[in-house]
Amino acid sequence: MGLPYEGEWTCFDEAFYVYLPTELTVEEITEKMQTEGIIAYYSSTNEQGVTLQIQIAKQGRKDSIEAILAEYQAFCDQAVYVTINGIPAVTAYSGNELYAEALMENGEAYLMKAEFASDFVEAMDIDETQGIYVGGMLYSITATPLEIAE
Repeated sequence: MGLPYEGEWTCFDEAFYVYLPTELTVEEITEKMQTEGIIAYYSSTNEQGVTLQIQIAKQGRKDSIEAILAEYQAFCDQAVYVTINGIPAVTAYSGNELYAEALMENGEAYLMKAEFASDFVEAMDIDETQGIYVGGMLYSITATPLEIAE
């Protein structure tokens, strides 16, 4: 699949890969974030002042994809089961937050959370370009790096 950005494969725990844009800035992970399982934190601000924040978190062992889906259905506007590059996952959104939680073959779950923030965050809608950009990241989840078409 072609993606709307130049990026590189980033590996977490030698098990979970995501194709992330090269323009993202690696941010510091606080102690509190570490206790929440966050293993990576990135951000990028566009010309309109909208900041995209990406968090990658190790969620621990999960019983099933159905259990993960039920978790997101409890607090999200929409949550669906999908298969991303052969991996069972749940994608969901709530307000300006988008989620993709993948259940890896070894039973470990990894979460990729994308959040848009700006001075007008309450009124902001994610436009089509931003949606495609983040969708490309969320749907790049894989167990091994894939070939990305331009």
